[in-house]
Amino acid sequence: MVQVRALNRDGDSIPGAVIVLVSLNPDTVAIDSARMAVVGKAIGPAKVFARTGNLPSDPFTILVK
Repeated sequence: MVQVRALNRDGDSIPGAVIVLVSLNPDTVAIDSARMAVVGKAIGPAKVFARTGNLPSDPFTILVK
């Protein structure tokens, strides 16, 4: 499970923000949106990012072993 939260300019959490996870490498990592979880499909690194509305996070790497 991946824990993410949306922050405002002051660094405070935004309650109720709808956050979506996106895999940039769906052959390696799939997203289970209902559980906010990543599912390893193949060994190797994968890039994932979170977004709320049109605001994406920086991609982060998840290593599937």
